[in-house]
Amino acid sequence: MKTLAIWDLDGTLTESRPWIEASYRHAAETMGLKPLEGRLLDSAMCGDLFSNVKRLYGLEGEKALEFARLYRSYYSENCFDRVELFVGIRRTLEEVRSRGADQAVATMKPEGPANDLLRRLEVADYFVKIAGTDFEGKRSKCQMIKECMACGEYDNVIMIGDCPSDRKAAEEAGVKFIAAAFGYGYPVDKCIKEGIEYIESPMDIIRYL
Repeated sequence: MKTLAIWDLDGTLTESRPWIEASYRHAAETMGLKPLEGRLLDSAMCGDLFSNVKRLYGLEGEKALEFARLYRSYYSENCFDRVELFVGIRRTLEEVRSRGADQAVATMKPEGPANDLLRRLEVADYFVKIAGTDFEGKRSKCQMIKECMACGEYDNVIMIGDCPSDRKAAEEAGVKFIAAAFGYGYPVDKCIKEGIEYIESPMDIIRYL
């Protein structure tokens, strides 16, 4: 049986929360908007940027694009070099590959920057596909999952992510979802309450291969 493990990026492969928060704050302050705090800031860790900006600030069209430009510019200039892999990710990617499974990435980060980040972290070669969104956020994660699946013939496909949006995309694509409980949106107690299969550390994914 051939397995494809599709990883989310932020909150699953990488510990990027401080830099996501900083980028939201910069964009909001530059546009004269109230910075996010508490639960609102927590909720911005999941989902795509444009949906979050609309939900949290009511911004659409050119205003949303301006927010995204400010967010991404700040992230690129001040945060890109600070993002690191979660502890255990590199070893896990190596172990998954050694067992004959393919791996891919599906992320709501734009595809070019996602590739650049994973190359900087020296893990891009583990993946048969790194699929990201476009700069206007029009490509869905479900589309990305299907693009990853098109890289081969797989009997077993799993999506590993840390947010409800990852779970929804996996369901839409017809693949199994495993919550990364070490990430931002699916703590263990929530996974247990909602009956969601989860991993508490990256290496736990081995049992699903």
